[in-house]
Formats: sequence, structure tokens, C-alpha cells
Amino acid sequence: MAYQPSLGDRIKRVFDYHRLRLKFLGAKFFGFEYVPQRNRISIEPSGYCNLACKFCAYRKKEFGHVIMPNEDFANYVDQATELGYREITLTSNSGEIFFDKNAAWKLDYLNSHPLVDNYYFHTNLVLPDAKMIEKL
Repeated sequence: MAYQPSLGDRIKRVFDYHRLRLKFLGAKFFGFEYVPQRNRISIEPSGYCNLACKFCAYRKKEFGHVIMPNEDFANYVDQATELGYREITLTSNSGEIFFDKNAAWKLDYLNSHPLVDNYYFHTNLVLPDAKMIEKL
């Protein structure tokens, strides 16, 4: 048997829907726009990858096959934190972070930056050597 919400839950859901709708219409009337803000930004340090995953668009990628220099990375992190971002993701759209030989430096920079609360990345973990895995 499928879940059936109680009458109280259904009334609450309808009330919440209309409350938010009125809030957004009122904000629009006064010239405000609501854009949800996340204090997270993505910085792509590497645009290279050596795998051919079926789900990845890397093979169709025509540009962006670059490794970000350390100076540019530090500059982008500093700019992002000045704008109020506290979380940084290093997961690229179609690249592997550990294709960058200076990935350790970039991780150290994020660890030591006073305004970065946390950072994360996804990886296939094929390229890091034992030393890098121990560091992680």
C-alpha cells in the first residue's frame, strides 16, 4: 500500500506552497529576485583525463585541455573567498584532479587558507601514487 499523508500533512503542504508563492510574488512586485545562494564554488585545476569513461564528455571536449598554474589557482581561491565562498569543489566537469602534478601544492594551499572552511573533489583514484594516497 502506498504512503498516504494525513489530512494535516496535506493542509500543511498546501499552506507552505501558497506561503512561498506569495513571498516570491511579493518580492517580484518590489523588484527583488530570489536566487538560492550556496557558499560553494567550483574551481577546475585540471582539464585532462586519461580514462575513457562511458558517462564522461571528455572525449567530445574540444577545448580546456589545460592544467591551471599554481599562481592562478591561488588567485582564484583568494578571489572566491573575498566574495564570501567558504566551500570549494575541485571536481572538474571533464578532467581528473590528479592529472595535475601540482595537485599536492593546491591541496596544501586550501588546507592552509584561513577562509576556506572545507573543500572536496571526486576522483577515479587511478593516477595518485602511494605517497599522495598517504597524504590524503
